[in-house]
Amino acid sequence: MRTLERHPLSSQAFYPLDGRPFLIVVASESGRNSPRTIRAFRAAGDQGVSYHRNTWHHSLLALGATSRFLVVDRGGPGANCDEQHLEEPILVTTTV
Repeated sequence: MRTLERHPLSSQAFYPLDGRPFLIVVASESGRNSPRTIRAFRAAGDQGVSYHRNTWHHSLLALGATSRFLVVDRGGPGANCDEQHLEEPILVTTTV
């Protein structure tokens, strides 16, 4: 993992369409560039996630195979994606 992102103008939601598990990775606002504040969770293939506005997160990480997701995002004017590049890459491991 090298980058986190957040959406300052809206929430963002994801729902898996293929029934496969995926990783949810989030970080606190104050420590978004510190590995100690980054948390990863394994989501089931029938479980969606909705990120609150301004929540630092990694893009979707499908497990086991390429997966399709329903994405609910804001449309309209204004920049709605901030990116934060991590000082050092972080390796996230899981058992599939």
